[in-house]
Amino acid sequence: MKTSAIAVLVLAILAAVAGVCAAMLLYKSTRLYPDPGWNGIDSIEQAGGIEQANRGLIVGQNQLNEQVSDLNRRAAWWAVGAAVLGALATILGLLPLPW
Repeated sequence: MKTSAIAVLVLAILAAVAGVCAAMLLYKSTRLYPDPGWNGIDSIEQAGGIEQANRGLIVGQNQLNEQVSDLNRRAAWWAVGAAVLGALATILGLLPLPW
């Protein structure tokens, strides 16, 4: 019975670690900001500056969306792993195993 308790503990710890990894990835995805790609030298007052600034913002937003979706995808897989490990720990803890 002691072996199954150790296995449940290990599975529960792994589930907790996977949950924390998922939470950290989600936190990182909320801390991203769009980078319009401005170099600080060109100004909006130049000819075509406003259009260039708008394009930079659109491109920056698209890049931000890609980064956020990548982090969220990885976080989702970590969350799935945490749920599966937690379910296995629960099932193993409830089963009357002889070892």
